[in-house]
Amino acid sequence: MKSVLITGANKSIGLESARQLLQKGYYVYLGSRNLENGLEAALQLQAEGLTQVEAIQIDVADQQSVDAARAQIGQKTAVLDVLINNAGISGVVPQNALEAGIDNFKSVFDTNLYGWSELPKLLLICCGNRPNPELSTSVPVWVRFPCKATRTGDSTTTPNLPSTPRPNRR
Repeated sequence: MKSVLITGANKSIGLESARQLLQKGYYVYLGSRNLENGLEAALQLQAEGLTQVEAIQIDVADQQSVDAARAQIGQKTAVLDVLINNAGISGVVPQNALEAGIDNFKSVFDTNLYGWSELPKLLLICCGNRPNPELSTSVPVWVRFPCKATRTGDSTTTPNLPSTPRPNRR
């Protein structure tokens, strides 16, 4: 059985990705910054008969949290096949350009930029036994990872999930 870690999986696109991958037979580590929210989402999926799921607390902007999640997953499996890096925040809303503070911008960058840069390391550390792990994330074109990576917006954003090709805007 293939396994996947989805960050930001307790709601919205992350939760739906978890649901669809569970339906396709994956074991899902449902990553959530708040463990209670993750447990609630896992229970919701289990109530739908999708039982191969468990919540993992992970705050992608907190290195200790990322390390703890890696250790927890590493104790459960020697192979993590897929990482879907879905976590992201929009900061304090509404945001007025004249009133938005630097702390707001820092927290958004910590999560949405620096956070995703650490997660491929998590995948690679967990996947020492997997020849071609898959990474689905929004990354700049210049970033290269030693694994099969797909960028959000490409026609293959997540494994075996339907997607709509988008025009290349480069």
